[in-house]
Amino acid sequence: MASITKIMTCLVSLRLLKKYNFNSKKLYFSVSNQASTSTGTTANLKYNEWYTVNDLLYGLMLPSGNDCAISLAENFGCILYFAKQGQFKMLEGIDSVDVLDDYYVGTYVQLFVKEMNNIAQEFKLKSTKFTNPHGLSDKMNRSTCNDLAFITQKALQQHEFRKIVQAKYHVAYYKKLSIQNQQEYKNEWVNTNKLLDKGNYFGVKTGITNSAGSCLSSLYCDYIKEINQDVNIIIVVLGSFKADGRFDDTESIVEWYIKQLKDGSI
Repeated sequence: MASITKIMTCLVSLRLLKKYNFNSKKLYFSVSNQASTSTGTTANLKYNEWYTVNDLLYGLMLPSGNDCAISLAENFGCILYFAKQGQFKMLEGIDSVDVLDDYYVGTYVQLFVKEMNNIAQEFKLKSTKFTNPHGLSDKMNRSTCNDLAFITQKALQQHEFRKIVQAKYHVAYYKKLSIQNQQEYKNEWVNTNKLLDKGNYFGVKTGITNSAGSCLSSLYCDYIKEINQDVNIIIVVLGSFKADGRFDDTESIVEWYIKQLKDGSI
């Protein structure tokens, strides 16, 4: 499933924000060495930079930043760690989380991934298991089109998720060394989802690895005048042979589905 994994990473992050009553635009997360040296697609995060959770979510979903995925997993995992210890007062009113050079950072990521799997179990997805927050190749990190469509549907129920995945670009403002630093720096990201340039497509997430092939989860919405019907469908494509094949395959599926509707076949 490659980076389609990040739909769950985003959903878990949004649920934790709500659970602990955090403001995504005011809570800053640190970028660790592990996050800044991520392989694959990145949002160009650097060690000891500080981003708001809101910006990290855009960096996760638009340029498909593996560095953002790790940063979110490490920092939210740290929150889960202290919550597990019963130290809830420590979490009240915090404006930042610092995992720089933290000895337990690996444990934090494991706790976050466990939360991803907990939600998959909550959704009763028996064919889905997550082993990391970014989707880089791991034969144990697996799912199906049906399960991923269900996860996408659940994520789309979140207003903030819909807003993020529909954005064609995003400008993030971050700080270096400390959140007390008044000077801000700029990072800009473009969405990898080419279907956003076409009408009636509203996100959701691209993905590509050598083992998973080219992947895409999409939301298509339209009004079909011929049958007087609104159409809202989620399409998940896994294993397209070419990078852009996922977009072509998605459009072909949508065209086939609408034709079937017009013909009365479904």
